[in-house]
Amino acid sequence: MKAQGVPAGWNNNNYWSATPSASGHANVNLNNGNVNDNNDNNNNYVAFQVL
Repeated sequence: MKAQGVPAGWNNNNYWSATPSASGHANVNLNNGNVNDNNDNNNNYVAFQVL
């Protein structure tokens, strides 16, 4: 079962935000709504909007 609001085949949890943070960039957890400050050495997914 996929998480609500996440397209089929996408990771259910952590994604990078384009928003800079003190340590690198914000990390958004789509599973619980948490937003954390993470350094850019962590491996996370990212979603882009192509215009």
